[in-house]
Formats: sequence, structure tokens, C-alpha cells
Amino acid sequence: MFASFIAQLAARSEPAVRWSGPSGDLELTGAVFANWIYKSTALWEDYGASGLAVITDGHLHWRAAAGMVAAAGLGLPVSVLEADSPAPDGAHMALVPAGMEQASAAFDADEVFVYATEPLALTTDVPEDFLDFITEVRSLPDVLPLAYTQQLRLDVKGRTLSVPIPEEPGPDAVLPAFPTDEAELTNALRALLGGILTLG
Repeated sequence: MFASFIAQLAARSEPAVRWSGPSGDLELTGAVFANWIYKSTALWEDYGASGLAVITDGHLHWRAAAGMVAAAGLGLPVSVLEADSPAPDGAHMALVPAGMEQASAAFDADEVFVYATEPLALTTDVPEDFLDFITEVRSLPDVLPLAYTQQLRLDVKGRTLSVPIPEEPGPDAVLPAFPTDEAELTNALRALLGGILTLG
């Protein structure tokens, strides 16, 4: 179940996520990454999100990964899109890196949340009518009850991936952009419980 999966992740005091990008590198313990998932869950609940479009620049940022996992854990439709992809059908929020606020994939979103890509940024400078994902998340509770979701579902470039939420830890895994198949998604989730998931 999703709640027990995040509880296992939160119990890890050692690095669980490694992110590498043009603006720097960062390692996050399982506890810290789980904290971002808890807070992101509260954010989507507070805004009444019906779905989430995660828009990438070809890389998966650790902040986007936390928001994506949180939304999928709530059972929301989650689409992982490139900037020029068509927006998903139905009501949804969008999560985008700074500089991609005007991506066509975010055009029809009810709200667009923007995050700075610098690894330790505490805020994001956002244009008018956009929301700072980092500031919004940091203001929310560190822990809250989570759903008992059994399956994690993502729509990646038009392909639906659906996997059981793992209970057993796995070895290290690398996810440079976004999962391309269900085996890669499962391996990434299991790495969060027992190894290091490298993003970026």
C-alpha cells in the first residue's frame, strides 16, 4: 500500500535519491524525500487537484518526482509530458521547471506550479498567475495520513504504466528522464526502499 511504502521510505536515514543536473548535485535521505511526498500530497489535496501534468525538459527533477509520486499515491491521473505535448484531457494541475511556464502542455491547467531547478533553492521566482511549488510545499505539514492505494499509475507520453506498489527493497536504479516501461518504474520504486535512485 502507498501509506506503508512511504513509511518505509521515511524510515531511511541514508541517501535514497541522488539528483544530478546542470545547476548542481544533491543527495536526499529517504526521510527527506518522503517529507516532500507528504507535503506534496497535502498540496494536491488543498488545491482539490483532479489530475497532474508533470512537464519535463528531458530530465526528471527530484522535486517533480516527489510531486508525481504524491499525486499517483492519491490515485490521481498523472501524465508525464514534454513541453510541446498536447495537454491531457480533463481538469488537472501542471508542475513545470522554471523557464517552462508557457509550455503548451501546461496551457489548459487549472493551476501551474513552478519549481526552481537549483538543488537547494528555497523559493522560485514565478510570473504573475503562476504558483511557486517550493514555497507552497514548504508551508504544509511534514506528515499526514496517506491513501491505501495499491497500484501506481502514470501516463508517460501516451502510454499507461500501472504497477503494484512494492513492499520489498531493491538495488540502485537510474531514471534519467522518465520511466519507459513498467519494469523500469518498479525498479525505481524498489530502489527508494533499499538502494539509491539516481535522477537527472
